[in-house]
Amino acid sequence: MAYAYPFELQQQAALLHYTSVAGATAAVADAIRSAYRAAMDGDDNLAAFHAGVDPYLAYLKDYTWGSDAIKSHQGNMFYDLVTYELDASVSADAARAAARYVHYLHGVNPLGLVYLSNMGAYGAERSASEFYHTWFHDGSERWDRVGVSTYGPAPGFLTGGPSPSYDKDGCCPDGCGSPENNAICDAEPVSPPKDQPAQKSYKDFNTSWPLNSWAVTENSNGYQASYIRLLSKLVR
Repeated sequence: MAYAYPFELQQQAALLHYTSVAGATAAVADAIRSAYRAAMDGDDNLAAFHAGVDPYLAYLKDYTWGSDAIKSHQGNMFYDLVTYELDASVSADAARAAARYVHYLHGVNPLGLVYLSNMGAYGAERSASEFYHTWFHDGSERWDRVGVSTYGPAPGFLTGGPSPSYDKDGCCPDGCGSPENNAICDAEPVSPPKDQPAQKSYKDFNTSWPLNSWAVTENSNGYQASYIRLLSKLVR
């Protein structure tokens, strides 16, 4: 049985790209296209879209570290049905499904939060005010939290997203090497992101060790690339 999975987006995208290159073996290309098309009918893909199983219309079975990137991956999976013209009868639904993952990242989520940094000047009523990054670190006079530092972080960085597995470092509460480090363990509440439903397992913070905010808010080039790739399909 064919299976398409957002945690393997890169492999699936590479295979689909192969089907479009000059000199691709026709039988192999046809097999890839047929397998991907069938897989996208699966319970976590078009079936979930048609059933409306997610109240925010952007279904994801599993929420992990970097879930905002996985949302982008899932949206890209849907739009690849359009890009590679795999089935004209589902192209409209696939494009609509892909757009919903952008809407989720742009605020159609339980927190009403745009998961992009510092977007107030670009129309967002509530966007990420800070995120874990050495450029925009906790305590920076210029680049820390919006409204606290001079500028806040640079705009438009996709944050990691809800992470139900988040926890403080294992050294907490009293094994972090010094009384000062131990005190950081309880310097601010961490519920959320702890002890919340999956889609609400998020906090807008950038505190470093031992609170380890990177498990929730850290950006990466891979996250950003997947988001931009998806957004590019929907901007005219």
